[in-house]
Amino acid sequence: MSVEQKSPQGTRLNVKLTPGTDRRRITEVLANTPGVQSVIQTFPDETDEELSRLYILEVDPANLKAALRQLHQNPHVQYAEETVRRKLIR
Repeated sequence: MSVEQKSPQGTRLNVKLTPGTDRRRITEVLANTPGVQSVIQTFPDETDEELSRLYILEVDPANLKAALRQLHQNPHVQYAEETVRRKLIR
């Protein structure tokens, strides 16, 4: 699968929120992303503040540009980028 191809479920985005973003704001920021299909906290049991702010969003590929634009403009988002597909080496 090339980098340009998308999974049938959706396109994955890596998102890191800014320090101090509260739980209510996290839900609001991520749930209102255009085309969002799922939100996964990368390290849900992590006590380290830095790692606890990492999320993976699956968005409808048709909404990818709008989702990234909205996330980049949100002051509670430190960064948002499309997850790079990696080929596993056997």
